[in-house]
Amino acid sequence: MGSRGFGSTDPVADVASVVNDHLQDMKSRHDLTHEWMMLGAAKGQILDGNGELMYDLFKEFSIQKKVVEFKLSDPAFNVKKACADVCRHVEKNLLGDISTGIKAWIDADFFDALTSHPNVEKAFRAGRRHKKTSVETPVMASSLAG
Repeated sequence: MGSRGFGSTDPVADVASVVNDHLQDMKSRHDLTHEWMMLGAAKGQILDGNGELMYDLFKEFSIQKKVVEFKLSDPAFNVKKACADVCRHVEKNLLGDISTGIKAWIDADFFDALTSHPNVEKAFRAGRRHKKTSVETPVMASSLAG
């Protein structure tokens, strides 16, 4: 059958340990494959483990890929409009589906350029001022019932 583990008197426990180790290795590989597929889906092209294209989601759903350039080095660049263009393109191509929001994966350099852009800083300051000066009125449960 099998051999006992050092200091063990139960050969079944050793077999179970080996099987469990193999199952854990398989699970780790499956999780990695799943993450690879999810990343490909987010980018619109699902690749297999060799880098070969399995699905081009833009073709599958007849969506025209759109590139929105963020000229963050230009202080006059309209960041709000660029963000709105991205959101409108996504909303237009939902094909009747419902979305609860849009997420973007960006690198640190883009994040730094975006958050330090004069228009974004101005909007952030205006939002903070508004939050400090706005007065929120609590809604009482009894006023909702009546």
